[in-house]
Amino acid sequence: MTIEATYKVVGMSCQSCAVSVQTLLEHVPGVEKAEVHFSTGEVQVRHDPEKAPFDQLRAALEPAGYTLLPDAYAQVAAQKAYLARLRRALVIAGLFAVGGMTLHFAHAFLPSWMGGIFFLASLPVVIGIGRY
Repeated sequence: MTIEATYKVVGMSCQSCAVSVQTLLEHVPGVEKAEVHFSTGEVQVRHDPEKAPFDQLRAALEPAGYTLLPDAYAQVAAQKAYLARLRRALVIAGLFAVGGMTLHFAHAFLPSWMGGIFFLASLPVVIGIGRY
């Protein structure tokens, strides 16, 4: 028995993410078709719930950083948690960026090897926080 269900996906930030979600879901055994709507943050999945239950669909997306949600209450809670994580990342990135800019303004008064320190100070912003 095949059903078509609509789920909310948390963590999609671009069209490329939507393509990734669709590809991941279509590789789950028992899924006939997955259609992602980036603008609404939803995915319509045609699947056999016996071969591909909801937990299996959710498990397929979690390693890539996406969360599949079944109902409205869970969607709101997960969205709030996701926004809190983004807010914390923004504050951390801002602190590192301000520190880096302050060091950059003083570069004329510092030894030349401090350029490496500037580079190291920018890494947490670009690599760590930039992944969001």
